Amino acid sequence: MKTTLPSGLEVELRPTSLFVLLKTGKIPAAFTPMVKAMVAGKQPSADDLEKQMKDLDTITEFASFYVDFAKMAMVSPKLVEGEAGEGEVSMMDLTDSDFVFIFIFTQKAKAADVEPFRGEGGEPDKAIGDGEDVQPPAE
Repeated sequence: MKTTLPSGLEVELRPTSLFVLLKTGKIPAAFTPMVKAMVAGKQPSADDLEKQMKDLDTITEFASFYVDFAKMAMVSPKLVEGEAGEGEVSMMDLTDSDFVFIFIFTQKAKAADVEPFRGEGGEPDKAIGDGEDVQPPAE
């Protein structure tokens, strides 16, 4: 997925799994309630994310999370910690808004991918059918 970050940098991102981050223990404890909501299909806003940042320790955990997440999500250019080489960008060249944008953008993109398979308000999707067009057996 190609997009432009708030800083103006054009990037290619891939959908990134929260499950992988959960399994590897990279999701901050303060973020757990939001992850549960996301798994249930709710998408966070930037305001939701900012409300979770209550103290310096939590902010530090979130910063580490966003950097790890961006490293997983960025296909091109590749995100690196040190000096950037060919086809790379240093994490020092991204803004805080860029990191939050990468997270929200990739999660919304994943939700959009599965949306066609969900019906509105719990109703069956017409592509799947609800059985209303099924003919009774012939006698």
